[in-house]
Amino acid sequence: MDNLYWNIFEKTGSIEAFLYLNDLKKIDEENNQTREIDSNYDNLEYPRDSS
Repeated sequence: MDNLYWNIFEKTGSIEAFLYLNDLKKIDEENNQTREIDSNYDNLEYPRDSS
């Protein structure tokens, strides 16, 4: 994937485009690594409070 970004940079000559695409990739990786809380899990003492 980095090679694709580098090729775009070479063709456009825009370092901003290269950095923007790298930032998007990092944000996407962070979103994929976040853990989702199961919505079916309820605290029995306090219903609907999953903390």
